[in-house]
Amino acid sequence: MSKPKRNKTNNKVQTENIMLFIFPVILNFVLLLISSIVAVYADLQKSQNYIVSLCIIGFTCFASGVLSGKFKRKNGIITGIIYILPQLTLLLLISVILNSFSIDLNIIISTTVSVISAAVGGITGVNMKQKAKRVKK
Repeated sequence: MSKPKRNKTNNKVQTENIMLFIFPVILNFVLLLISSIVAVYADLQKSQNYIVSLCIIGFTCFASGVLSGKFKRKNGIITGIIYILPQLTLLLLISVILNSFSIDLNIIISTTVSVISAAVGGITGVNMKQKAKRVKK
């Protein structure tokens, strides 16, 4: 019996999909950790810390949208939003664990910024020009 052939392009697509889900979560975690450390030593007020974390969340969602739009090359808005769902879920889960979870204005603003940033990032990623591939002579 012969072994079934593994489709290399299918494996590559699966790896890209996994990285598109994991990379923004890791980036968000690292940047929020750094901002938390800076906030402790810089003695930032709660409102200033919230603005910094909101900017970081917006940036990482935008980056996630750009990456997903660049790889998928279609449906930028939907693709961007789909690929931030794990990040939003993780942030909401952390919020539930650390606080008594309640839907307040800060949660609504964070979620709105995340979705809009990811959608704009997805549109940007889809519309980015691909590098021209060189043909070997």
